[in-house]
Parts: sequence; structure tokens; C-alpha cells
Amino acid sequence: MISLNVPTVSCQANSLVGRRCSRVPCFQARLVAGAPSRQVRRNAVACADHLGDVVHALTGWARDHQ
Repeated sequence: MISLNVPTVSCQANSLVGRRCSRVPCFQARLVAGAPSRQVRRNAVACADHLGDVVHALTGWARDHQ
């Protein structure tokens, strides 16, 4: 039998934007912000339907933490 490496995490729209989604995430959104000496990094995974929502949530988070 062939074993597939399938992530066990679900779309992070569940925690970031309050939406219920049980799809397997296929995309990663990455935020790197700030001066080189004080960089902040955030990563999130999302399914295709919620990638835009997750990017929007990360952008809002960055704006609130300037």
C-alpha cells in the first residue's frame, strides 16, 4: 500500500476568521513585517476557498500590531 503524506491540520479560516472549514489546506500565507532587527513572522494555511480570507486576517493583524 502506498502511504500519502496528507496534512492532518484543517484550514486556518477556522481560527483566524471564525469560519468552519474541514478542507485540507493546500496554500500557505506568510507575513514578514517590520525592521530587520524586529521582524515579525506569521504563517497560516488555508484551502483555496479561504486563502483570501486568511490573507486579509493576517494583513489586519499586522496593521493592528504596528
